[in-house]
Amino acid sequence: MASESPTVLSVSSVVSVPAEQLFAVLVDPARHSEIDGSGMIRGAVTTEQIGQVGDIFTMDMEQPAFGSYKSDNHVVEFEPGRKIAWAPGGSGQPPLGHVWAWEFVPEGGSTLVKHTYDWSGVTDERLLAALKFPRVSADQMATTIDRLAKAAT
Repeated sequence: MASESPTVLSVSSVVSVPAEQLFAVLVDPARHSEIDGSGMIRGAVTTEQIGQVGDIFTMDMEQPAFGSYKSDNHVVEFEPGRKIAWAPGGSGQPPLGHVWAWEFVPEGGSTLVKHTYDWSGVTDERLLAALKFPRVSADQMATTIDRLAKAAT
C-alpha cells in the first residue's frame, strides 16, 4: 500500500519475516545494493555496521542526473528492530534535507514494514528546481521491501 503527500512517499507491506531479521539487513551497508529497487545504489564504501544515531555510512551511487557519486548517509533515527532512518548528503557534505526511513511493527510471525521517503526538508531552491521529487517511485520502494524480505530469509 502506498501513500503520497506533496513531500512524503510511504509504502507499506506485511512480510513473513521477523523484524529483527529485516533490521539486520539494513544495518549492513554492504547489503543495500542487494535490496535497492531503484537501481541507484552501486555498492558500499563503508562496510561497518550501523549502530546508532550519528553514524555515517557511505555508498557508491549512480543517477542519470548526477552520474556516479558517493553519498554520505547520516543516521538520524535508530531503534534496534523497530526503526532506522538516514539523511543523505554528498561526500563530505551535510544532508540535503531528504530522509529515508524504515519502520517495523511485529504482527504475530510477520512484520508490517513501512518504507518512507521524505523530502520535506529540502530547501535549496536550485536543487528543487533542478530535480524532480520524489527521486523514486512507489513501485521501486515496494520492490525494495520485497527484496529486503527475500534478503532477510
